Amino acid sequence: MKETVSLERPGQRFHHLVAVLERMFAHHDGVTVTSSLRLPDKDTGRLREHDVVIIRHTHHGPNLTAIECRDQGRKVGVPQIEAFAKKCEKTGIHHGIVVAANGFTSTARTKAIARRSGSEERGDQDGESVSRRDDDRRDDCRAQEFCLL
Repeated sequence: MKETVSLERPGQRFHHLVAVLERMFAHHDGVTVTSSLRLPDKDTGRLREHDVVIIRHTHHGPNLTAIECRDQGRKVGVPQIEAFAKKCEKTGIHHGIVVAANGFTSTARTKAIARRSGSEERGDQDGESVSRRDDDRRDDCRAQEFCLL
């Protein structure tokens, strides 16, 4: 069996993702895409790094979405999902997305969907409460691409 060799350098997928996001949001006023942003931990005060942060400035203040890029040899599991969710919580991130080159374990997808749904009563952009069906939540965690937290 012949072994395939990747011509990509380590981290190249990550840099490509950042470039795509910057192009997507370049024409939107009030949106900034930052890579390797360090934010203080609410408990310890130490700076913690997020791979990519999209900052959307609204009339309510900045809305932060962090993207965790996982390019490891195996699928992302529940411990990585939980650790990233906790890091987001402790650094004031409003929304989290995990991007995984090798996908997610089924339990990690289930955990991400459960974290996102909670009681699943939350406000939309206009402040009205919305409920989402389980089918809609499954779209938030695609097996080989990304999971929204």
